[in-house]
Amino acid sequence: MSINMKRKLIYALSFLAIVGLVFASYPFISSLSISEKSKSDSIFTCSVDNMKSGEIIECGRVSIYKRTENDKKYLTKFAYMLSDPQSIYSKQPKSINKLYRSENPEYLVYLSWAPKRGCPLSLKESISSNDDWYIPPELEALKELPYFTEQCEGRAWDTSGRLYHRDGYPEELNLTIPNTKWASKTTVHIYAN
Repeated sequence: MSINMKRKLIYALSFLAIVGLVFASYPFISSLSISEKSKSDSIFTCSVDNMKSGEIIECGRVSIYKRTENDKKYLTKFAYMLSDPQSIYSKQPKSINKLYRSENPEYLVYLSWAPKRGCPLSLKESISSNDDWYIPPELEALKELPYFTEQCEGRAWDTSGRLYHRDGYPEELNLTIPNTKWASKTTVHIYAN
């Protein structure tokens, strides 16, 4: 066999090997890319256009709370009562403001259940309007403002979803904040985590 013939054979085999590699790797590479359909399936778009201060709406798997002026005023006042005031151990996007735990300070977008126990959350008005609910001494300051709670353990979170510390209670976390992107002042996109 001549040298020219050997070179042509080596080139032909190399070409076939490269083509085979491309065809063999195509399924793997295509599985890594996200299709446009799956992108659109993983997003909820919510309008907060007609929300009043203190109101909660449901949007897909999340709730959206519109903060009041008092909520914003008290977010730092009772930080000493919080388990994780800087939201260091919280499940949340990295880009959010740690105080508000939101890109938009007017709203809290959160998963509607307690992170560890899965109990549904509800918003309580100030304690004074709910005299039937026992308030422990360490949370006495909550008489001044609304907060989130759940019935399983009676845990309490501020209007940024940060947990109030209570001695003797099982460990719990701040509320989970999903990935969001505000398209405008009244429209938010919520992405699947």
